[in-house]
Amino acid sequence: MKKTLRIATLVLITGLIALSLFSPARCPPPPLPPVVIEGYVTIQTIGGTNMTAPPNLTVYTKQQNTTIPNNPGSSPTDAQGFYQISVGDTGNTVPPEGTPIDIWVQGINVTRIIFSYHANPVDMNLTVTDTTAPTIQVLSPQPQAYVSSTQPVWVNATVTDDLAINETSITMTLNQTQLAWTFDNTTGLLSNQTGPLTPGLYIANITVSDIAGNTAVQTWNFTASPGVPPTISITSPTTASPTYTQSGKPIQVSFSYTEASPLNWTIMISNATYTAASVTNTTLITNGTSTATVSVTINQAASEGAYDLAVTMYNTYYLSTTATNTSAVVVDNTPPTMSTPYQNPPGQSVDPNVTLNVTQGSAMVNVNVSVNITDAASGVKQGILSYNTGSGWVNLTMSPTGNLYTATIPGQPNGTMVTYYITAIDNVLNAARTPTDQLYYPYNVVPEFNSAVLLLILAIGTTLTIVTSRTTKRKSLQSK
Repeated sequence: MKKTLRIATLVLITGLIALSLFSPARCPPPPLPPVVIEGYVTIQTIGGTNMTAPPNLTVYTKQQNTTIPNNPGSSPTDAQGFYQISVGDTGNTVPPEGTPIDIWVQGINVTRIIFSYHANPVDMNLTVTDTTAPTIQVLSPQPQAYVSSTQPVWVNATVTDDLAINETSITMTLNQTQLAWTFDNTTGLLSNQTGPLTPGLYIANITVSDIAGNTAVQTWNFTASPGVPPTISITSPTTASPTYTQSGKPIQVSFSYTEASPLNWTIMISNATYTAASVTNTTLITNGTSTATVSVTINQAASEGAYDLAVTMYNTYYLSTTATNTSAVVVDNTPPTMSTPYQNPPGQSVDPNVTLNVTQGSAMVNVNVSVNITDAASGVKQGILSYNTGSGWVNLTMSPTGNLYTATIPGQPNGTMVTYYITAIDNVLNAARTPTDQLYYPYNVVPEFNSAVLLLILAIGTTLTIVTSRTTKRKSLQSK
């Protein structure tokens, strides 16, 4: 009976273990496969015919306004217009089954499918209908601008399109003369550099079509005229005499220039990684030779360090000159650093929590205070010792010897309590104080006893001791 019970128990335990190991609840669901969409892309031209899409057109999908990333291995159109994209995975980017998904080619919405993990791959030939013409943005010369007839002229524009530019359709003319252009299809820059132009009015024209046949035309004019670049010189600040300032504070920039037809000027204060200030103005004092002084505010976020100052001036022919003074502006936001002051007499370092004694005889004793002050950025402007004897604060300018600054507090009457503190100021008026606010270095002026006085006090004390002793002894004898 017992053996049968043990066998039944063993069978039951074995069954429970097997059930727990092979329970469907412990098996994770199989990962969902990505959805592969593939097919051919054709472009419907404005004439109604279909053409094979050019290579390198990107096909992608969107869920409402959110782009679904293409998985690695997806490919844009090839020379036959064939594309293949793979989207969806087991992560957070998986669209739910049955989600409406828009398919796009470049920036054009083509069709909509219902996302399904069961119809895989999805064969989807796409026809792109594009009715939007390319965009042409003129870069130079600007419309109705003046250019120098003594220098080459760049005719530049940026050409963009939803799909792709048909480069064979591009024409660029100047006064109806064809120009040999270059086109960068990655940036859309269309450009030509002419030689010096004969003075006069010039009409520029750019015509371009996209691969669907939409055409854009841009026509503008400019004038070539004799001219030379401005001359400009920065008078302040300079590399030799930089201006020290703080973040968020204004500085004055002065420069002189010569230009018969000034257009604008730009002041830039920058280093290799950051522009601390930039100001452009079209209001000049006068044509010809003149000077200007401009207030420029340093950005609040500017970090400490040296910055270069550059002043650029353009004339109406779009000729320019830039003058630069390196390390002409120094931003300093850190106060100077001070050591613990040293006071003599009594000849020791001071502590705001310890009151020193300055002893003196019949003549009042001056007190010398010295401290090391340093400032790595703009340098130390001055050190000030402020002392108070009970009748108000008196400021003393400290004398420097290298980094050591010294001041002398005049001698005070015996019994005077003196308190003082030191302020260090750098060249942009950052200030430091020692000791910290509401604390002071204290000392007392006490009288000094000479040897004769001490001997007299000792003699008096001895006499009093003898007298007291004798009196005590006499009283003791009388009591007996």
